[in-house]
Amino acid sequence: MKITTITYRRVANLGNYQSATLEKTVQIQDGEDEEEATRLLMDNVSEQLRDYHFPKLKDDDDLPPY
Repeated sequence: MKITTITYRRVANLGNYQSATLEKTVQIQDGEDEEEATRLLMDNVSEQLRDYHFPKLKDDDDLPPY
């Protein structure tokens, strides 16, 4: 099976019955490492969500649970 597209969505609990959702999709190029592309996509989504909604947090371990 050849993977051509990867989508990652992360939902963060903002408290007070609110949440923030960020989803991104990338196309995998021929010869590109799928595992590396997945890791980079997950890191990018988590970082952007954290930086926008939780700017005082240092890393993803501090993000509220999904």
